Amino acid sequence: MIDASDILHLTMAEPETSPEHRLGMAIRQAFAALDEIMAMGADTETKHLVIAEQIAMGQLASRVQLINSFILVNERKFKVVRNNA
Repeated sequence: MIDASDILHLTMAEPETSPEHRLGMAIRQAFAALDEIMAMGADTETKHLVIAEQIAMGQLASRVQLINSFILVNERKFKVVRNNA
């Protein structure tokens, strides 16, 4: 039998989400964060903060390139070559 505390727990629990939903949410959050960083970089009063994070900006770019490489690998058909020498 379900009591009131079980009902409260069920209604408060976060719903299960699919990988597609999680990916979409992550991409939207990334765009929102990047938009904020771009605005700060364009603002003369906060531009120095973005410049100070130059290494982090490079890491962001590298991660995007890595994700893109995962996509490119799946798009191309690679043939495994074995050397019997």
